[in-house]
Amino acid sequence: MQKKIKIIHIIAASKIGGTEIMLCKLLSAYDHAKYDMSVISLLGLSDFSEKIKKLGVPIYCINFKKNFLFNFGLFKLIYHLRKKSPDIVQTWMYNADLIGGIAAKLAGIKLIVWNVRCCVDAHLRIFTKCIASCCTFVSGLIPKVIVCCANSAKSSHVAFGYVKQKMVVIPNGFDLQDFFYDNDVVAQLRMEFGLQDSHFFVGNLGRFAPEKDCSTFLLAAQIVCQKRDDVMFLFAGRGLDNNNDKLKQNLNNLGLVNKVRLFGEINYPKNFLNVLDLFVSSSVTEGFPNVIGEAMACELPCVVTDAGDSADIVGDVGYVVPSRSPEQLAQAILKFIVMVDDQRKLIGKKSRKRVQDLYSLNKVVDQYQNLYSGLLK
Repeated sequence: MQKKIKIIHIIAASKIGGTEIMLCKLLSAYDHAKYDMSVISLLGLSDFSEKIKKLGVPIYCINFKKNFLFNFGLFKLIYHLRKKSPDIVQTWMYNADLIGGIAAKLAGIKLIVWNVRCCVDAHLRIFTKCIASCCTFVSGLIPKVIVCCANSAKSSHVAFGYVKQKMVVIPNGFDLQDFFYDNDVVAQLRMEFGLQDSHFFVGNLGRFAPEKDCSTFLLAAQIVCQKRDDVMFLFAGRGLDNNNDKLKQNLNNLGLVNKVRLFGEINYPKNFLNVLDLFVSSSVTEGFPNVIGEAMACELPCVVTDAGDSADIVGDVGYVVPSRSPEQLAQAILKFIVMVDDQRKLIGKKSRKRVQDLYSLNKVVDQYQNLYSGLLK
């Protein structure tokens, strides 16, 4: 019987975001007969660690303090890696790339893979950019390969100083059995959400953060509502709820209180996406935004800003506008609103087909597994 390839993934996970979701997808779909995978979380127990356990994948929590470098967590990590002696260590995001990479190197592990999940730009927090700078200095010494989730992430990190020859692009993948248009439940869901079918529903699923640029989206919404009275805007995600006083004040100032619904964090993103007629992303910076692919898999036409790989994801089946351009964003939204239903539905079907052809989970998992096999050879 062939010996399984042992891989340990290291991630600094406290909350579930796009990176954590992609790791969970990879762990749920890899070849169990060939690979033995486990996870190390640099932080304590969280919703993410519970999700990993439900997949049947072992997870070990280091419980690092905020000061990542100067505490006993590093020694615990080195000890654990030496004890488990994996064939490959893959780290996810800057903190894990730096700390996990150093620990793996000191533990004598030769095959180390970094995973870059964003672009280096002005929107990175100062501390995060400092960690990225540290990674730049050791990118030629620690990792054998640096995986980027997006072409934009690769180019920005090469410009920042990462070793270009080590960088490869493997995009995020989507399970088309988890995200799809379900015509049978749309009317029921709209009734549950208290929405009227006579409206056209434009929405976004994300989080309230500067890089998502909710302000531009709301300015575009104001322009649309000045021209149409049958449009509703729906927002879901962390911070996009009625407890957000700053957001509520903005809605009041723009006269959008009765035109915007805030749902906050939701457990079933597919249901929320099925309620919409159009998905909009107004980000000013991105890597590879999962939610655009999820919306397209649900046969939603998309309007996106030219941030990260958003334009590459929608290709020629969606509309792309510059960031921070509420007028152009509004015009693109209005084009879909006035479009006949059959034409809009055709674009939705083409959107799902594009995800199926380019970003299906199985294809992306195959790319990771080919990477591992290539390293071992």
